[in-house]
Amino acid sequence: MTLAAMYERWRPTSFAEVVGQDKIVKQLVRMRDTTGLAGRAYWLSGNSGCGKTTIARLLADAVGYRF
Repeated sequence: MTLAAMYERWRPTSFAEVVGQDKIVKQLVRMRDTTGLAGRAYWLSGNSGCGKTTIARLLADAVGYRF
């Protein structure tokens, strides 16, 4: 049995599950639904622990790339 780190076990798997980043999630969902997310560059910045990696993983999943 392997023990996954807590951040891996509880990491959000959809934009709807992301907490505390309402503004960027709303913008990304709107872009996904209208023009799509592929073909763009995204700059994610912020303090440690604010959700940059989670958002990056969700973006990658939305354009069809698996981490």
